[in-house]
Amino acid sequence: MNDSIKLGRIAGIPVGTNWSVALLAMLMVRYVGFDLLPVYSPDLSFTARLVLGGIGTLGFLLSILAHELGHALVARGYGLPVDGITLWFLGGAAKLGGVSPSPQAEFRIAAAGPGVNFVLAVVFAGMAYLARALEAPNAVVPLLVLLVIINLLVLCLGNLIPAAPLDGGRVLTAMLWRRSGDRAQAISVSAWIGIGIGTAFTLFGLWRLFYVDGGGVGVMIDITTFLTGVFILSLARQELAHAAQRRLLREFTTASIMKSSPPALLAWQNVAESLDRIAHLPQESFSVIDSNGAAVGIVTRNQLLSVPMWERQPMPLTDLVVSLGEMESAFADDTLEDVAHRVFDSPNRLIAIGDGSGQVLGTIDLPSINAVMNPEPKPTVTASPIR
Repeated sequence: MNDSIKLGRIAGIPVGTNWSVALLAMLMVRYVGFDLLPVYSPDLSFTARLVLGGIGTLGFLLSILAHELGHALVARGYGLPVDGITLWFLGGAAKLGGVSPSPQAEFRIAAAGPGVNFVLAVVFAGMAYLARALEAPNAVVPLLVLLVIINLLVLCLGNLIPAAPLDGGRVLTAMLWRRSGDRAQAISVSAWIGIGIGTAFTLFGLWRLFYVDGGGVGVMIDITTFLTGVFILSLARQELAHAAQRRLLREFTTASIMKSSPPALLAWQNVAESLDRIAHLPQESFSVIDSNGAAVGIVTRNQLLSVPMWERQPMPLTDLVVSLGEMESAFADDTLEDVAHRVFDSPNRLIAIGDGSGQVLGTIDLPSINAVMNPEPKPTVTASPIR
């Protein structure tokens, strides 16, 4: 899901939402302010119902945001890039890059979100107890209890169902990964459970929609159950495909698909001289060495060609070089399963392959990874019968 409205940043993490949250907010205001609270306080005015419904809705959305922030902050603590948080109709999503470096990291990142909601549930429960002790208006305690239920049952325990892509599925994946050492197999098990749970939610939502008269609120819950099932089912199938890709990538080493570096470009050359040097070469990326013969970085053909003609002579090559310190790198005997995410997350979709002594042996780019995961079918040769 993509952001259409930017809300700002929290702890440096971009936060956004899209149009579906407006629909969720209207439904929540309607339920909280005009269906739930009037049961406990029938004399509420229209304005009071609207305000209390808005407060309940805001508390719900902030609880979702806190859940996703829990994931994002713990992931960032493990060095994973966080592209942002998006709120939408079925909750929220923290957009994390890379992969967890260990089962322990996977477990903690997954458990952080529900853990935050458990703490919030305790806080709201304490506030409800205090409000009752102070004899607050009749609508206050039910509103706080609703936030307890949302945080404890929906955002905490509901998310801990052990099925991908829910947080509980990530926790299960971490536990199985630690036990077996095979992350792809752990993802597969969690994904198959997710497919089962998603199918059950979808069918249950459909059954209630067509065979149970649940009234206005009931219909809203039934539609949400159906959409949640479709969402879980769709992402669980993606997780299953992801596991299959990991198993495929582990069969290849970086050396088996890397593009060997051609004669290196010289750091003291300008852009025009560098283009003349590579004009007859088929490669798209080139290592750059200093006067001692040590590799200092990588430059691509597209970077060189992007320089205007009149600037190529005076511009030194070093202005374009991406230093090895700034690049993702790997060794020739690493498997693609271990390095593929570095290619996807690198700014130029390119990583350097080294030999451990500071020399660049070659590079791997995104098209090379895609070619392994989606090989072109070999042509079929059909023999004509002899007559």
